[in-house]
Amino acid sequence: MPESPGIQNSLTAVMMPEEIDADEFRTLVLKRFDMSLGNGLGRLAGKVFRIGHLGDLSDLC
Repeated sequence: MPESPGIQNSLTAVMMPEEIDADEFRTLVLKRFDMSLGNGLGRLAGKVFRIGHLGDLSDLC
């Protein structure tokens, strides 16, 4: 892996308000901004989305 100050081995998990489905939000972000967000897993599915801090993974960076 190339050395870069932007590459991290962590992620941010964002808890959505109860009235907003995280998977619907992720779909909207993908369609509108062409940006992929990770889904919530297990009991957090539909409640959380994840943002990876892995460095340049798309044309947005």
